[in-house]
Amino acid sequence: MTTSYMSEHIPDPDALREKRFFQIAFFLPLILPLIPLVGLPAVLDFQVNGAMAVIAFFLIASLILGGVPYLFFLIGVFTWMRGKDGQQVRQMTYIAPIIYAGVLIVCCTLVGVVGGIFQREPSALAGGIVSGMFLSIFGLVTGYAYVAFWNLAFVGYRWLVQERLN
Repeated sequence: MTTSYMSEHIPDPDALREKRFFQIAFFLPLILPLIPLVGLPAVLDFQVNGAMAVIAFFLIASLILGGVPYLFFLIGVFTWMRGKDGQQVRQMTYIAPIIYAGVLIVCCTLVGVVGGIFQREPSALAGGIVSGMFLSIFGLVTGYAYVAFWNLAFVGYRWLVQERLN
């Protein structure tokens, strides 16, 4: 192996850090809602500040309503990430909520179809589609909140690393 071959095929450490940062960020919608579950008794007893109880409810509801579709979404995203660099993974975060909204609509529609078959209720399909559309709006808002947070956190992280090096 020549030096030029090695230099062309060794990944840039900064790109690897960027990729790893955003890979971890993609797991946050599954990890963050678990934090209030640890304090669930306090939330249920309303011994938590009102704003904190609302945040805890929002996080837990997002896990319950969107957790399984999000797992399907993650499988697709991590399959796509193979061979991608950090910048490409970061750019993916900008469209990820839209893709997840589509996955959510498909999953809710499938639940409506299965529910309609077992309950012999034709309106279950329409209910699944409407639920999926409603939840996809919730998913878009939540998703872009995560995207904004993690992209700002990455800019701050990169700034701190550069300051430390100078």
